[in-house]
Amino acid sequence: MQNSFNSLQELALEVERLEHIKRDFTLPSNAAFVMPDGLSMSLLNTAGYSEFSGQMSDQFIKLFCGWSGMSEKYHGLMVERKQPELIAMNMNTWFMSPPKGSGNRLFRTYDHGGDGNVFRSNHSDRFYTFDNFDLLDGITETLEEIEEEHGALRFVSMGLTDDKMYLKIIFPKLEGEILKEGRSVGDVVQSGVVISNSEVGMGSIVVNPFIYRLICLNGMVMNDSGLRKKHLGQTRAIGEIAYEADTLQAMHEALKMQLRDHVVDCTKPEFFRKNVQKIQDAADDIDKREPEDVIEGLGKKLTLAESEVKKAKRSLFEKGDYSRWGYVNAVTHVANSSEDYGRASELQEMGGKVLDMTKSDWSLLAKAA
Repeated sequence: MQNSFNSLQELALEVERLEHIKRDFTLPSNAAFVMPDGLSMSLLNTAGYSEFSGQMSDQFIKLFCGWSGMSEKYHGLMVERKQPELIAMNMNTWFMSPPKGSGNRLFRTYDHGGDGNVFRSNHSDRFYTFDNFDLLDGITETLEEIEEEHGALRFVSMGLTDDKMYLKIIFPKLEGEILKEGRSVGDVVQSGVVISNSEVGMGSIVVNPFIYRLICLNGMVMNDSGLRKKHLGQTRAIGEIAYEADTLQAMHEALKMQLRDHVVDCTKPEFFRKNVQKIQDAADDIDKREPEDVIEGLGKKLTLAESEVKKAKRSLFEKGDYSRWGYVNAVTHVANSSEDYGRASELQEMGGKVLDMTKSDWSLLAKAA
């Protein structure tokens, strides 16, 4: 799947293409049968014939383990020891003997016409399917209105992974400067918004403020506010799901309004000024401890990979800014060099978490190293 796009139109075309190959099924769990290869499975009808077959994605396996109680570590061990038939036996056992009260399962798939079919995820039959196509449809008019009122928008990044879609948009006319010891050093930040959604249970529909730092093109997600809408709705009838247009409109209209309100909030000058002040406070908070100990402690706190800690440390020492804001930028700098779009977005969120850490948590960082 393509990860990044040069225009909203390009992203929309890919989202529309994927929309046409989606198939959703709500069935009892015992309709699922994992093949002896431990990689593929089928959904069987009441006569025992296959309704749909395909490969199980990593996310499908992860969700299965969470639902059934089978350990992900145990599944990984079976893969490592090359025991596909044991994987099939275990999964089929739990599909046939589901957790008490779990009800029917929603199976989300991509139908590529045979070869390459994918089981993307499995969920409770109450999982609310507000998909990427719906999100783009719901947000396009709002973005057009914002552009008319506030001037040109800039899409700094758009991504579509197997698990999530991301839109990162900035409003160039809303900008502020972060001072260093009361002096101007050209550290200008612009207001923006990040919108993300997962069709396969990898997170809520999220709208959060996004801060874009012009001096190094780092992005940071502010975690203290915004919309988080869980994918949870009414129980579904059994069978393949065919959504009626009027039903979809009724399901999604309220959520589209929520999306609009939270995106518009991110264009308000007073909202942006509040976030700029939070950043300025962090820039004034100079840490006198050994920088290497602090960044190592931060790596443990955020569960950064060793290679990511090294990159953050290099960035921190090169810039020589040992304020809380300096450590934020050391973390978000790592995002710029990540080839994994999803991981880069996680690192931008971590930057916001560093900014929001309590004084007590911050003081314990060097000890954690």
